[in-house]
Amino acid sequence: VYYPTASARDGSRTDITYKRPTLALKLYDTTGEEDIDTGQVLVDTGLAELCEEEVQEVEEFFPVDGERDEAKTVHISLVDLENTADQLEREGATISPLGSRCSSPDEEALNLWNPMMEDYVSSTNSYRIDKDDLDIALYGFKPIENQVCRFFQSTRSKCWRGQNCPFLHVKKGEDASMMVQAFCENSDFTVDLPGLGSWVGVRVTAVLNPGHFWVQFPCGSGPIEKRIMEARLGLNMDDGKEKDEDEDEDFETMAEKMNKFYSRNLFRDSSSILPAMGELVVAQYSSNDAWYRARVTDVRDEEFQVYFVDYGNTEWTAERNVKRMLPQFLHIPFQAVECFLANVETIEENGEWSAEANEVFESLTQDKLLIAHVLSIACNNTMYLELYDTQTNEVNINEELVKQGFAVESTIRIVKPRQVKTVTASDEDSSDCEIIEMPG
Repeated sequence: VYYPTASARDGSRTDITYKRPTLALKLYDTTGEEDIDTGQVLVDTGLAELCEEEVQEVEEFFPVDGERDEAKTVHISLVDLENTADQLEREGATISPLGSRCSSPDEEALNLWNPMMEDYVSSTNSYRIDKDDLDIALYGFKPIENQVCRFFQSTRSKCWRGQNCPFLHVKKGEDASMMVQAFCENSDFTVDLPGLGSWVGVRVTAVLNPGHFWVQFPCGSGPIEKRIMEARLGLNMDDGKEKDEDEDEDFETMAEKMNKFYSRNLFRDSSSILPAMGELVVAQYSSNDAWYRARVTDVRDEEFQVYFVDYGNTEWTAERNVKRMLPQFLHIPFQAVECFLANVETIEENGEWSAEANEVFESLTQDKLLIAHVLSIACNNTMYLELYDTQTNEVNINEELVKQGFAVESTIRIVKPRQVKTVTASDEDSSDCEIIEMPG
């Protein structure tokens, strides 16, 4: 389809000429004594009927040899195309501004169905997993005793395949075992937390409700006063220091490399053993089909519930969307930190936050660099915060929820802490950090 130029935005209509997307063919069987018209046979047996479609011939599409091709011209504007695209996005319907035959939802689903895609994206699509094997077909895995190399179990304990042998090299009398590399989370994987009573720059990445959310430290977990002072004086404390390229890799760079690696579909698990609860994996997020670091939190049938350790959100996903974690993507600490809004609670008697309160909180925090005052840090590394938006007018988000009638002050308040010690957390560099102001 040849789209109108930008000048067609004023509503003027433009001729669009398009070809049919398929070839019209007549098939003949000439292997016998008489030629057989395949299409005519289908008509004669009642499986098909003749259909003559009237098309408008356009001279611009006539080939040089004089043979004519089928084409059709319609009059349409760029506004029509944009309106149709919006309608497609709202309704999800397979309609066309050039006109198309209406079809039922079942026919549309059948047209979109690819019978080979499920097997292609399956975790069992690997040269090292024989799905024709009876054990794998019945149980999903091959018993360990059936994976022992019979050549290695001979008296000489040798196998002509060596390290390339797909079977286990176990001597007679020894117990066969299989090792699968897996990673689990511990305290060393968590990003350094700011000091008690400090002020830090945060970005809210996931929201369970206004009182329970997750944040990242886009400017590092060190005190934000240092960043503001550097910006005002035009200084950079890291200037003049030599940096190793490997050590200087930040979270965004690592995430981009990991997403490219798993998106190319080159990585196939050599084992049919599924990840266990608590295991670190790489999972595909349903909203953008990108791959992120995650932790398995629950398992049911052929689905996993995964918690995205760098953002804080959780979702259920299919087995094919979960891959084994590789060690080269674990050198950067997990970025998401679980937080609670300090000194406020919901007005609802059942303790739940209303949907409207969730919407207001998201509007106050979404896609913004905020200032957080750390009032308390629990033993499980969760933080209780006061949030401020200082990019335009200074807004205390805790107090704003109270003013709008979605929250009340807590009966048990956290006393504003004093700075008990200097912050020892590593201050990650962020050259594109936004310039913000301290509250007041």
